Amino acid sequence: MRTFYRTLRILSVITLFFFCWTFLPLWQAVAYAAEKQKSEGLQKLEPRTQSAGEKFEKALEDIREHIGKVEEKSRKGKEPSDEITAIKAKKTEIESLGAELKNEFAATEKKLKDAKLPQEILNRHAKFVEHYQNNLKELIANLEQVERAHTKAEIE
Repeated sequence: MRTFYRTLRILSVITLFFFCWTFLPLWQAVAYAAEKQKSEGLQKLEPRTQSAGEKFEKALEDIREHIGKVEEKSRKGKEPSDEITAIKAKKTEIESLGAELKNEFAATEKKLKDAKLPQEILNRHAKFVEHYQNNLKELIANLEQVERAHTKAEIE
């Protein structure tokens, strides 16, 4: 009887060990904590630079905010000159970022040609670039109209 209890205890300990190893991986908790500390340390050392596309998107968001404020101020009858000045600054930033994006598109096109990809892919890229340029022209034209707007009716 005594050997039965001893064998049962050994089997229970082995089963518990493998259960904990499988379903309670404590080593992963330690590894996760160490990895998190390492990544936080790297983020402090290396500030991430934004790409031209990210900067462009941020500038568009800022313009949307300023246009919303312009509309709000014009409804209240206030002068939105500060917001219009900010929109002018963002417009010049978008124009400079547009030039950077054109350079990136040219580099992408060169990379596609060097990879000797099918003409269909090159055509899609060219179509996208043309679409981007048309949208950029339309955006700049709309921003110029906002800059020229002085009355409540023109702003709306």
